[in-house]
Amino acid sequence: MDPKAPALRPVAVTHLRDMPRIELSDPAGMAGPAVYRIDMGGTKISAAFYPKQRNDRLAIFFSGFVNRKQLALPVFRRWEWHAEVPAHALYLSDPTLETCEDLGLGWYIGTAERDCMEYIAVLIRGAAQSLGVAPRDIVFYGSSGGGFAALRALHWFPKASAIAVNPQTRLTAFRAHSLTNYLNRFFGGISKEAFAQTYPLRNAVVEALAECRDSSVIYVQNRLDEHHVTSHLCELYEDREGVLTSTHLRHQRLILFEDPQGHDTAEPRAMMPGLFRAAAELQDRRFGGGVQAQNV
Repeated sequence: MDPKAPALRPVAVTHLRDMPRIELSDPAGMAGPAVYRIDMGGTKISAAFYPKQRNDRLAIFFSGFVNRKQLALPVFRRWEWHAEVPAHALYLSDPTLETCEDLGLGWYIGTAERDCMEYIAVLIRGAAQSLGVAPRDIVFYGSSGGGFAALRALHWFPKASAIAVNPQTRLTAFRAHSLTNYLNRFFGGISKEAFAQTYPLRNAVVEALAECRDSSVIYVQNRLDEHHVTSHLCELYEDREGVLTSTHLRHQRLILFEDPQGHDTAEPRAMMPGLFRAAAELQDRRFGGGVQAQNV
């Protein structure tokens, strides 16, 4: 890869020239660095995997919006950071997007028939077990739509932790037309109101977190991303006399930064190792020293 490439440039499979391409029917077969195509009961999930030596943690990366006119799927956000990730790094492409040619954002919510996070969870469990990684040592990571997926994944892995950067937290509050377009394609064209009522777990992370309030969350927000501050951050944090406080999460840390590009950019690359350390520290306090922050 070009070392001068922008830090947040999404990398498509065609740029991973040194990675073999492997077809699998069992995620436990991911034994080395490769771009895998895994058949999960008829649904094929594309994954880029970069394991690490002597590591007992697994980082799962979800992707946000993909400009389909510029990139072909699958696309793995932050792939170019893989060597710096202090864990085994597993990047997952949204499988539902691969069934259409024009939609660029799907939040990993699947179709009206099935929530794709259900079989993604099976894949993650298989990968974690093969690596010897305990559920509490899994870290979900994503920004924007990928941040939504990272938070929602805690519903299936309540002992894990999540790092969410500028995430959507309630899809029906998202001001773009992405949700309407997605509902027209995969949910029979139902209204946003009907979607929220019928599929609450897929619409709002507060629903997904209702049964896992002990999960550890690092919430990272650009103060200058006005829409996500006013319409999404408020879902998990409320202003109490000038202090943003979460009533939904017992183990959380809110990290604010400023970038004038608003939602068009995410966290600085240099921030990433510190975010993993912060997640490890939360887990350390949560489990009473069972997770060693210095190893993350």
